[in-house]
Amino acid sequence: MISYDIQWNIVALPCKEWAVKVFPNTKSPEEAVNLMWDAIFKVNLIDDSDPIENWDKHIKNLSEQTKKIQDYNFKSLIFNF
Repeated sequence: MISYDIQWNIVALPCKEWAVKVFPNTKSPEEAVNLMWDAIFKVNLIDDSDPIENWDKHIKNLSEQTKKIQDYNFKSLIFNF
């Protein structure tokens, strides 16, 4: 996959057990699943009327931020936790 020889995809499909873990304070497992679908749609930028425009804006923003970081010409970055 790293060499891009194989095309792959990740699919998030909520089940009741997962949804209830993420949303434990819901009234029912079905409500939790519905909330999971809402969250998945939001994270994937498909929660309103024009997902293509949402992704175009997101990609443009990522490209702009990438250029800003690259323009610093950092030799290295050190993260301390």
